[in-house]
Amino acid sequence: MLSKPKFENRKLKRPQFLYQAVQDEVKAYILEQSLMPGDALPPETELAEQLGVSRNSVREAIKSLETLGIVEARTGAGLFVRNFSGSLGSQGVDMKNRVRPCRSSQIR
Repeated sequence: MLSKPKFENRKLKRPQFLYQAVQDEVKAYILEQSLMPGDALPPETELAEQLGVSRNSVREAIKSLETLGIVEARTGAGLFVRNFSGSLGSQGVDMKNRVRPCRSSQIR
């Protein structure tokens, strides 16, 4: 009689939820653009269009980022980076002590 294969030591990898991927993209955008507390983010509809996802996925990501204290959604005004101390993934970022890079033309 043939023995049935066992599923021992076969741990399933849980796929990342779409909103988590959007969350990672928003955090990366904040870092890449050197955004500071109070700086505006693109609107939800624009983020959804640029990332090729539904607005619901973006909304869920924003809710999560709000809970983490990374962004703030102001009704009628938009999305803004918050003044937080924490980590944006593998790169620790202290937004309270972050200095915005400037161009030599901005120095007086």
